[in-house]
Amino acid sequence: MEENILIFRSAQNFIVKKLIDSLDSKKSNIFLVIQENESKYFKENDYENIKYIEVDNDFFCYKNLRRNKNIKKIINEEFGKIIIPSSLEQFEGYEEIEKLILRLKYKEVIFFNKLGETEIINISSFQLFLKAIEKKYNAIFYLKYMCYSIIKILRRIFLVRYNNVVMIHILAIKAIGGSERRFLRAISYICENNMINDMEIYVVLQGNKNYADILIDKFCSFKEIKFIYTKDNYDTLKKVKKYKPKIFHMTEFLEKEYKMFILMKKLVKNFLISITDTNKLYYNEYLNRPIFKKMLKLVEGIDCLYPSKVPILKEICCNQNYITPTINSFIDLLKFKPSKDKRNTIIFAARMQNFKNPMLALEAINLAKNLIRKYHYKCLFLGEGPEIEKLSVLINRYKLDDLIELKGYVDTTEYFQESRIFLSLQQVENYPSQSLMEAIACGNYIIASNVGDTEVILADSFSSLVELNEEFLAEEIAKTIIKLNDKEFSENVVNSAYNFAQNNFKIESFCQYLCKFWDEF
Repeated sequence: MEENILIFRSAQNFIVKKLIDSLDSKKSNIFLVIQENESKYFKENDYENIKYIEVDNDFFCYKNLRRNKNIKKIINEEFGKIIIPSSLEQFEGYEEIEKLILRLKYKEVIFFNKLGETEIINISSFQLFLKAIEKKYNAIFYLKYMCYSIIKILRRIFLVRYNNVVMIHILAIKAIGGSERRFLRAISYICENNMINDMEIYVVLQGNKNYADILIDKFCSFKEIKFIYTKDNYDTLKKVKKYKPKIFHMTEFLEKEYKMFILMKKLVKNFLISITDTNKLYYNEYLNRPIFKKMLKLVEGIDCLYPSKVPILKEICCNQNYITPTINSFIDLLKFKPSKDKRNTIIFAARMQNFKNPMLALEAINLAKNLIRKYHYKCLFLGEGPEIEKLSVLINRYKLDDLIELKGYVDTTEYFQESRIFLSLQQVENYPSQSLMEAIACGNYIIASNVGDTEVILADSFSSLVELNEEFLAEEIAKTIIKLNDKEFSENVVNSAYNFAQNNFKIESFCQYLCKFWDEF
């Protein structure tokens, strides 16, 4: 039995021609919904077996077709399959097409793109209802945002006078990360070298005062900076209201701070954030959350640690914000340098969380344990976190007590200086890990997971990239131990890694970038 196929002339003629040529006109009756002035093209090109349903010569619009009762009646009575061609790789006008399809009786509806690819479309009224609700919600939110922006501008002009203060917000918690270390060192350097003369810098340390004091003692070389201690968000907001800074720069982006973001935007002239957490930019579960998008739109400027992810942020923010990639990261090159007395140690230094892959490191060490023992190596896990108990259980089960030590949270400097191999096995991104850079500066051979922009921070002379597989990792650890047994190779690794760090991890470049970022506002 011959099948009646209906094609909408919704693409360029050559695309429609390609579609018709792909169909078997002997087994099918092909009908083409087309503007009157365009039907001549197909009639002149030997498509006599095609039948035409001609519509007005207006621009082809599914919205008009949806309102055309005669067309809908013909389609419902005569056709079992509908094909909708597109001149693009992605199908556009999607909502109007969906609405048209739902007005018809059940049909098999197929999209055909310019590459000749086809896709069967299944939709429901409920899906369209949800889309309509989302569209209205976004429109209301945008209207509120615009009204608030106008009010804020008027407040700035007529009411509020801000002080020439840059206020930097840093979390003071037990799990001290690379971001906290990096910003405190940078602020110390900026103040010590008078890199901004027309602004004062205040540092807000929010959280536990004991941890705040540890941060200052370890990572702040210039003690004359004005530090402000706060217990929580409410306390921080009170301080902001008191000092009225022109710029408030939050160095950690947390979704649970949504209310703080809303209130902060009312209090400060320019609200800036730094995004230093890979999870926020690599996992769709974060990117697609409405609250994530709303928070980004509440800030004036975004400093993104990962250059390759800036386009994602610009798309989310619809280019409403000033968004810039961090020009580079840095470490304390005077502190992190190789020891003359290198020891046979393998270091895994990170917060012991699933996405850092401490369990993978342990499993690989277990596979390579015989060779590790043969060359008298020790494996040190530096850091704390939720995976610690599992690690301890597996160490006992595999009888690796003589090879692996769990050191907990410690000052890594001496360990990095004396070690030979450093493992950086993050799930989505190792760039630009502070611990990784410090290990490079200390002359370690780096074995890193081949993810994200990791290769940007490494050189072949002192590193290897591996897939996140315990067997591949074990094999690479074994190869590296054997190669490092050669004295000349070992010395070349140390010198190459150290020189790479000296050339690429300078604090001056980052501080110049940070000052320029603030100057934009």
